[in-house]
Amino acid sequence: MDAHLEGFTNLGNAHLGQADLRGAHLEVAYLAGAHLEEADVFNAHLGLAHFEGAHLEGAKLATAHLAWAILRRAYLGGTNLMYAHLRGARLEAAHLEGANLMGAHLEEAVLIIAHLEGADLRRVHLEEANLERAHLKGADLSTAKGLTQNQITEVSGNSKTILPQGLTGQNTGLGFK
Repeated sequence: MDAHLEGFTNLGNAHLGQADLRGAHLEVAYLAGAHLEEADVFNAHLGLAHFEGAHLEGAKLATAHLAWAILRRAYLGGTNLMYAHLRGARLEAAHLEGANLMGAHLEEAVLIIAHLEGADLRRVHLEEANLERAHLKGADLSTAKGLTQNQITEVSGNSKTILPQGLTGQNTGLGFK
């Protein structure tokens, strides 16, 4: 598609399900409450965009540029975010259950109380990410980059949560068994 919408674009509550937004430039766009279910947003430029409470279930966001975007309470279950750029993104209480985040860049992202149950987090970059009270039950972090023991002590996981070698979910007090 390669749409270029310069400056502030108000698409709040818009219904764009299954839209073709591949390569679109929507930096700083306001998409709070928007419906983008199953939209193709491959390699789109959405840095600083505001997606609070937006519905992106099943969307194709692979390699999308979402640095510093606001995705609080957004619904991203089953979304393809492979190799997406989410540095500094605000994902507080976002729903990412079963999402594919393999190789995604989440450096400095805020994932407080984010729901990542069953998410594929292999090769994800988590340097300086805030995972406080994140839900990681059944998530695969086996090859996550930059993940520290201090970050793990703040999350909720279970016996199906796969952590990188050398990190342990025991003694966190948040549900690892």
